[in-house]
Parts: sequence; C-alpha cells; structure tokens
Amino acid sequence: MVKKISLSKLTHNELITLCSRILIAIEASVKINTGIVATILALVKQGYEKFVPIINRSLKTVHAEILKAKDKIRDDAFRALRDAVLANSRRLNDASRLHAKLLLEIFIRNGWDLYADNYQDESAELNHLFTELDRKDAQEALTSLGLIDWYLELKAAQIDFEDAFQSKANDTGKEDFVAIGKIRPDLVNNLYDLLERINSDSKYANVNGDYKEILNTINNIISETATLAKSRITRGTGEEVQTVGTINSGLPTK
Repeated sequence: MVKKISLSKLTHNELITLCSRILIAIEASVKINTGIVATILALVKQGYEKFVPIINRSLKTVHAEILKAKDKIRDDAFRALRDAVLANSRRLNDASRLHAKLLLEIFIRNGWDLYADNYQDESAELNHLFTELDRKDAQEALTSLGLIDWYLELKAAQIDFEDAFQSKANDTGKEDFVAIGKIRPDLVNNLYDLLERINSDSKYANVNGDYKEILNTINNIISETATLAKSRITRGTGEEVQTVGTINSGLPTK
C-alpha cells in the first residue's frame, strides 16, 4: 500500500525532487508502466517538465553567488568524508578496513561523484545518502573511524544549502508566480492520481511479484521526502506551500 503524504506541505524544490524520483522509478518498471498508469505518468511528466524551468529561473537572482558558495561548502564536505572513507579502506587494521568497506559501499551506491550533479539532483542524492548513513551499523562505523564529526559537518552544510536554495526559490517574479499557480495544482493532482492508481492496482495484483518492488521504492521516496519536509518545518525554514484549486481525495493526509 502506498504511504500517505500531503503534497501541499512540500516546497517547490521538495515537490520537484519527489516527482523526479517517482518518475524514474516507475519508468524503470516495465510491467507497471502500462495502461492507465502510463497515461497518468505522462501527465505527471508533462507537468514536471513545465514546472522545473520556472523554478530554475527563480534561482537566477542576485543571490546566485551565495548559493554557489554554499554548494561548494557542501561539495567540499562530501569529498572530504568520501575520501577519508576511501583512505580508511586501505588501512592494515582489519577492523578499520571492514568498517570503511561498509561505508564505501554506501557511497558507491548513492553516487560517488554526486557533487558534480545539478543542485536539485545533488540534494536528492545527499538526502538518500544520509538515510543510509544514519543506519545503526553505518553510525557505528563512522564513530569507530573517527568520522562522525565529518558526517555531521556534511549534514549541516546540506541543511545550510537547502535553506539558501529555498529562500531563492521563493524569490519568484510576478509572471513565474502566476505560472506556478496554474501548473503546480495540476502537477499535484496528477501525482495524487498516479499514486492512487498504483495503490488501487496493487490491491488486486500479486504484491509479492510485480508490485512489491515498486511499492517499496515509492514508499521509501515518500518517507524520505516527508522526513525532510518535517525537518524543514521544525526548523521554521521556508513557508509551507499551499496548492491552488481542489486536490483529488486520493492519498493526502489531513
């Protein structure tokens, strides 16, 4: 069953990241991406492709250099931690080498060169990396290698970047603001329809077969997105974005 999420509480950037990851997941699932699901998916993709350029335009402000500087800080923090893990994987001490190997696999799995990606993709990949590095075994490995402070510095740098990014994303021109008011509600409605359709289909399909993997993937994406949104709201950073128009009943929480 697809987990519930209130898309109206997501910032523009959070919505973009969520859409991007769900689009990639479903498009890669040949058996799921058919029929009505494929039709609704095409509508979501169409809305996504209209929405992203508008948000990207809003980033071209006088604050661009500030954002660039903060991105460099998180890039440096990422590479410092990654390279320290790599160095520890070559140590002669067996325990240290095993701990480093566990962490190394996580870095490889989540994007060895993610710092070279665009702002939004890098944020999505970093947040997924954090999910894995927050696991008990990964935390024990980081602590054992004396890298826990390096990890916390990277997380702090990411939070600082996201705060700056959202501040810029909210600095939207009048024409773009009107366009967002038209495009975002349709994108949200179609995304709800897509999740609801997959949720409905999975009830009558073999959840241990075709739908099991895609349900797990979508639910992980939703959980990570909800956690990030909750963290942002708790910090009091950025305004909660409300959609315009009527949202289909589907999956939103109260």
